Amino acid sequence: MECNPETLRNLSQCFFHTLSPAPESRRAAEKSLADAANSPNYGLVVLSHVAEQMVDDQIRHAAAINFKNHLHYRWAPSADSNSGTTLAPIIDPE
Repeated sequence: MECNPETLRNLSQCFFHTLSPAPESRRAAEKSLADAANSPNYGLVVLSHVAEQMVDDQIRHAAAINFKNHLHYRWAPSADSNSGTTLAPIIDPE
């Protein structure tokens, strides 16, 4: 997936329709986004959409949530994450 004006326009429409109260429109947009999520560089394109100041705030928020969910479902945990170690805060002596 390339980050070009046409792609951003299509994604913007999809994110707009995910906010629709009409279930058929919302489901179609969600399916389009799910299909697009399998494309290379999808996360980067969505993140650039979030950073674009000219896009409506509601659409940017929908894109940000989509990016968060994209990372959540596609992030592979590291082998060390199952080691059982816990992190402790660093105590500041001041």
